[in-house]
Amino acid sequence: MRWLPHRIRLAALVFCICAAGSQASAQPPPAAALDAAAMRQFTSQYEAGLAALNQNQLAEAAAAFQAASAAQPTNTLPILGLADVAWRRGQPDVAETEIRRAMQVGWGTIPPLHALARLLAATGRVDHAINIYREIIALDPETVSARIDLADILHGARQDPGAAVPLYREALARASNHAGARYALGNALLRLGRFDEARAELRTATEASPGNPLPLQSLAVLEMRANQPAAALVALDRALAMRPQSVEIMVERGGVLLVLGRPEPALAAFRTALSSAPDAISARLGSGQALQALNRKAEADQAYAAVLQRDAGNVIALNNRAWLAAEDRRDLEQAEAWATRAAALAPGSGSVKATLGWVYRARGRLPEAAAALEAATATDATPDMLVMLGTVYLEQNRRADAANAARRALILDPGHVAARALRNRTS
Repeated sequence: MRWLPHRIRLAALVFCICAAGSQASAQPPPAAALDAAAMRQFTSQYEAGLAALNQNQLAEAAAAFQAASAAQPTNTLPILGLADVAWRRGQPDVAETEIRRAMQVGWGTIPPLHALARLLAATGRVDHAINIYREIIALDPETVSARIDLADILHGARQDPGAAVPLYREALARASNHAGARYALGNALLRLGRFDEARAELRTATEASPGNPLPLQSLAVLEMRANQPAAALVALDRALAMRPQSVEIMVERGGVLLVLGRPEPALAAFRTALSSAPDAISARLGSGQALQALNRKAEADQAYAAVLQRDAGNVIALNNRAWLAAEDRRDLEQAEAWATRAAALAPGSGSVKATLGWVYRARGRLPEAAAALEAATATDATPDMLVMLGTVYLEQNRRADAANAARRALILDPGHVAARALRNRTS
């Protein structure tokens, strides 16, 4: 099951505007106060801009924000609205100019700083964004959103979940019902391997946001990493009940069913996903794995071929096509090409090295097969790989080495049937 990283929220500057929208009437101009009619006109224009922005009606939004800014030139909020319009139009330089204009108009106020920090982060200027977020927190020690945004950057762009965790906790100390912060904290703890803490946070996030499947999907990742696939399946079933049409959740469910040794329902899940998204590579790949587990080799090979038509460098499809060909002793030259390419793309994968060794064995090149399998088992030994290595040793008449490979396999899994058979053949 693939890892689902927490998606940091960087691109939508509108969050800053909408969060500050309630302050529109509460933020007086520094000069003489406007009369009530002028204030109503400003508020009406500004709110019309927000409504148009929410509908992605950018021309209407720009006109309304310009009118609001003309009515109250010292108010930063409509200027930030214009920045948001520019951002959505794909004009980041214009958006930054507007934000910096808002900073000049409202020097020392937080909304322009916050908008600038988000824009900087979204355009890759992470160090500058981090410094501004720290400045915001110093100006407003009770801020929740700046802490979450800063934590998201540390967790995502900086790949430092340990630095993000205290910030998420500080945000939650100020807003305990913030489901997004709770979910992000759970993911950060998951990445740190602190499973019990992560599980508690993700369950709380699920309760705080009962219609959102993301905490349950992360909980499923956690349970898989904790070697609890049955618990992962329960989480994904709950997530799927929330989003029955989700291809992503259906594919994840199929992957868990494969781990549970249930290839037929796994295949059904992958095919359901493909019925909605025929080009979904993950679903096509999963269907191949399920078919392979069901020993429907020709169909599995067709599924992997379809994957490679869409993604010629898919390591799993390359590896598994090579394996199937080696097992059936067919197309061995092509099998070697697939396995060699997979090994080049994933040089650290023991299973890929093992497949290459198995292809060499099928081609009768036993010394190369032994070398590849020795490399595979040196860093990523599994009982199956060790049995493969022992089989090659036995075919080389290296009985002592074969017996040792069987012994190593049985240490890992005392009940491994093929390892016991190999041991008996070497005794």
